[in-house]
Amino acid sequence: MITLSASQATLLEAEAPLKVAFVQKGALLPQGEALDARLGGLLRRAWEGAGLKEAGDHLLLATPEGHVLLFALGEDLRAAGGRLAQVLTRLSFPRVLVEGVGEAYPLRRGCTSGPTATPATRRKKRRSP
Repeated sequence: MITLSASQATLLEAEAPLKVAFVQKGALLPQGEALDARLGGLLRRAWEGAGLKEAGDHLLLATPEGHVLLFALGEDLRAAGGRLAQVLTRLSFPRVLVEGVGEAYPLRRGCTSGPTATPATRRKKRRSP
């Protein structure tokens, strides 16, 4: 089971057994960038070295700041939330701090109900070649 809660703390400020930093379009989001700077570029180098590029790709690292999960976001945040929930369930950390994203609702919705398609996303997929 995953328990979701909100926090005003950033990845730099908070203590957690696992911190999740997001990668979008090959770049770390702001809190991940700040944590990466503190770690001397370790997160960025590890991500680039792993060659991961697809939405849902992830990499678990043990760092001096604790465990960090790098997770790639794609266009569909709900699908990413569902995939993130699957990964976090397998990892079984007692508490997780997830970096905030601008459009948090679809990500949270995917974490709680899975990456199921909504009628709007089904219509989009049917129109796509």
